[in-house]
Amino acid sequence: MTIPTLGDLQTSVQDRAAFEALDDYLKVGAAFLNFIQASPPTRIVSPSQTNYLFYQYDQAYGHKITRPLNHHLFIESPDDFNRAFERFVTFLADLKKHGAGAAENQNQKRYVAAGEVNK
Repeated sequence: MTIPTLGDLQTSVQDRAAFEALDDYLKVGAAFLNFIQASPPTRIVSPSQTNYLFYQYDQAYGHKITRPLNHHLFIESPDDFNRAFERFVTFLADLKKHGAGAAENQNQKRYVAAGEVNK
């Protein structure tokens, strides 16, 4: 697998045509997570809002800092992200198949209550 550069990632998220299907979001999310795994930036926790973090990239990227990321809503591991995405797609398929009846399914209730759908 080729790890993208920060420039590649920035270009990819600016291309509106690149986000036409759910899998497109999986690709860009996984690419970003693989990037931060391969070239770990400095992880900064906000001193005033401890549920927010920032990543600061190294000198090669001009020490740029990301926008704040709510770590309660952010999945940092590429493997965890892939598994969560699979569960989300399954959840959507169940909603499509069962309609409003899916809301009564105990597994779906647990999934929604766990809050992973927000990530």
